[in-house]
Amino acid sequence: MAGRMHTGIAVGLTKWKRVIRRRVLAPIALITCVIGFSSCSTSSTRIATPAARASTSSALVQSCHQAEPGEQASTTGPATPIPADDLSPLSDEFDQAGTLGQWQDLATEEGFPNKAAHLDINTTSPGQLYIEPYTSTWFDDYRGVFLYKEITGDYVVSTRVRATGKGSATPTSTFSLSGLMSRAPRNITMSSWTPHGENWLFIATGYGDGRIDGPQFETKTTSNSASTLWLTPSQADWLNLRIVRIGEVFLLLYQFTGGRWTLSRCFDRPDLPQMLQVGVHAYTDWNTITTRYPDNPEEFNRTMLTGPDTHPDMIVRDEYVRFQRPGFQRAFKDKLAAGVATVEDVLNELN
Repeated sequence: MAGRMHTGIAVGLTKWKRVIRRRVLAPIALITCVIGFSSCSTSSTRIATPAARASTSSALVQSCHQAEPGEQASTTGPATPIPADDLSPLSDEFDQAGTLGQWQDLATEEGFPNKAAHLDINTTSPGQLYIEPYTSTWFDDYRGVFLYKEITGDYVVSTRVRATGKGSATPTSTFSLSGLMSRAPRNITMSSWTPHGENWLFIATGYGDGRIDGPQFETKTTSNSASTLWLTPSQADWLNLRIVRIGEVFLLLYQFTGGRWTLSRCFDRPDLPQMLQVGVHAYTDWNTITTRYPDNPEEFNRTMLTGPDTHPDMIVRDEYVRFQRPGFQRAFKDKLAAGVATVEDVLNELN
C-alpha cells in the first residue's frame, strides 16, 4: 500500500510522502511479486521493517526468515486430518444467524464507531457471513472492520472467502480487501486510545491498487503501528485463506480451488502475546481516507466516514471460519520438539 511505484508510473504519492516523513531513516527494499501459479513482472518497493534479529533458536524460526513467497509442499499426499479439539467449537459454518452473537466486534468492544454498513450471518447471503464495510482501512494506526474470537497458543484458522465490488467481480476502490487477521489485544477505549500500539498480521484478498492488474492478495505485518505490506496476484473467485501459528512463527497461506496451500509470507513475531484476537477483517476506499484524514488516524478512527464523497466498494462473503489446533503427525511433532522442523515441513503436513 505505502510507498511503492509501478514501473515508470508513480502511484500512491500522497501515502508515499506521508510514510517518508514519518520514517525518513527507514531503508527501502525492492521485491518482486511471486505466487504459486505464476510470476508477476511488476516490481514494487516497500518500507522495510528492522532487519530480522539474529536467531539461534529453532530451525522453524530460521527457515521462516528465509522462506520464499509462493513456496509449496515438496511432497504430495493426502492432507493430515485434524481431529476435533478445544478450538473446534469456536468454528462457524455461517448457517445460523444467531451465531453472530458468538463473535466479538472490535468496534463494539473498544467503543469506536462501527465501520460496517452491513454485517450479518445467514441473512443477506444464506449460509454465509456477509460484510459490506464503510470507508475504512487497516494500516498503521487506522482501523477497519474486525470480527474475532480470542485464541491462546498455537492454532490453525481457515476460511473460504469471496471478495467482490458492489457491482463488479473485483472491487474498484483502492485497498478494498478482506481475509484473516490475528491481533494483539489492547486495553483501550476511544477516549483512552494512544498511537503506536497496534500489533497484528493478516492475509486478505480483493483489490490493492493499479500496479497489478486484477484481483490481489495483500499480506501485511504491523509492529507498534508500523505496517509493512506486500501485494501479489489473486483470483476473482472463491478461495481459501489460512493462518498457522506455531510458537512465534506465523505462516500466512492461500489456496486456489483444486490447488495446494501456498505460502504468501512467513512472519517471526516473538513480540505477540500467547492470546490473540483471531478472525475476519475488511476495509475499503483508501484514497478517500488519504484525502480527508491524511496523517490523522485518531480523528478518522473516531469518525463514521460516509456520504456521496466516499467511494467504498467492497462486499465480503465467507462460507465458514474454522479454528483448530495444529494436528500434525507424530514425525513432525518429534522434529518440532527437537527444534529441527522447517517451514517446508509445515507445508508438507498441510498438503
